[in-house]
Amino acid sequence: MEQATYCGSRGAGGVSSLTLHLLAMAFMLCDHIWATLVAGQNWLTCVGRLAFPIFAFLLVEGFFHTRDLRRYVLRLLLLALLSEIPFDLMYAGAPFFPFHQNVIWTFLIALFCMWVIERVKRRGNRLTLLAAAGMSLVGWLVGTIAMVDYYGAGVLTVLVFYLFRGGLWWQRLGQAAGVEIRTYGDLKKALLSRMAFFDKMGCRASDHALTAAVCQPASEEELERVFQKRLEGEPLTQEELAAFQTGFLRFVAGEYKRLGWVMQLHYNCLRNPNKKMFAKLGPDTGYDVINTVNCGEAVAGVLNALEETGELPRTILYSLNPADNQLLDTIIGAFQGTEVAGKIQHGSAWWFNDTKTGMQEQMTSLANLSLLGNFVGMLTDSRSFLSYTRHEYFRRILCELIGGWVENGEYPADMEMLGGIVRDISFNNAARYFGIGR
Repeated sequence: MEQATYCGSRGAGGVSSLTLHLLAMAFMLCDHIWATLVAGQNWLTCVGRLAFPIFAFLLVEGFFHTRDLRRYVLRLLLLALLSEIPFDLMYAGAPFFPFHQNVIWTFLIALFCMWVIERVKRRGNRLTLLAAAGMSLVGWLVGTIAMVDYYGAGVLTVLVFYLFRGGLWWQRLGQAAGVEIRTYGDLKKALLSRMAFFDKMGCRASDHALTAAVCQPASEEELERVFQKRLEGEPLTQEELAAFQTGFLRFVAGEYKRLGWVMQLHYNCLRNPNKKMFAKLGPDTGYDVINTVNCGEAVAGVLNALEETGELPRTILYSLNPADNQLLDTIIGAFQGTEVAGKIQHGSAWWFNDTKTGMQEQMTSLANLSLLGNFVGMLTDSRSFLSYTRHEYFRRILCELIGGWVENGEYPADMEMLGGIVRDISFNNAARYFGIGR
């Protein structure tokens, strides 16, 4: 089984993935001891029966969290093949026994059923229920006919964990916050609870990924109507989506201001334009592209609405479209404040622009139209330790860029001042901006 990170950090009463694996293996060992050494100790097999549902749960979580489903299946297939002869020897005393297969085959059948259901889900929700029912029947029949361990009932056990796993995002949020979310007001209450929790844990920033920035003010009653419509599974119009996004951002931004958090807005990414590959591989598999929506008026509109009510937090703006560099550098100049130097920031070159040329263009535009010395510098949103080398890459590009200006006579060759600028952009500005060490 693939070691997942979905429960690696424990909440109240939580159990880690590693702990579940160890418990399941201990229970399974009890069952095997009963089957091979001390058959009279029936309590051992009773304890051993607990192993299968735990492994079934972990299989479902592995299905959702694996980075490569194909490799996940191939590893299980290899394990099933390697285990079959030892299983047959233990079960029937012969190296080949076609009337009972090891439990890994049970899991492989269930994985196939889950894969089919997920593919149907991506094509639309109308056939999902039919696919779930159909694949449950297929899994039960194949498991029973193939005589895998636990037969068809074993396959159905895995599918039960899959079909009833988690819930909609607001249900999971409500569970974490201890709030039953039935209204937009409940949603805000749950978010306030979770933000308070993360603030206590030391959180200093939020991040919102937007297809495009929008600004369409709406009343609380209108937002409630949109939320109820979504709860009921009805499709939303573009106008309703824009109104809800605007209202939601204004609500959370006000709380960020109160907590002293930084709000980050990433936008102008066109997701999954290749529908064929999306249906085949799913999201986040390398098929997103730069979007070209003109969001200047919307970004300025949201910032202005927050400024008018005194709820504009420290904000970093990122557009995936490099053509927006100059636009953002003028917008940030219109909404600066006195709380911290560079309250509104044009964020570092992001994603497709995270290259030497992209970084140079972003910093050059910032220096031309704003104040480079207040820039909070590079960031990484990756969970890969190796990605942190991009900070060194960024610092070298920064120094080369400033050094070129000095050599061209465009900036004084004052090493003390230049060193201060580089140190500030590399660390000091971010430490002040995010309140690190406060």
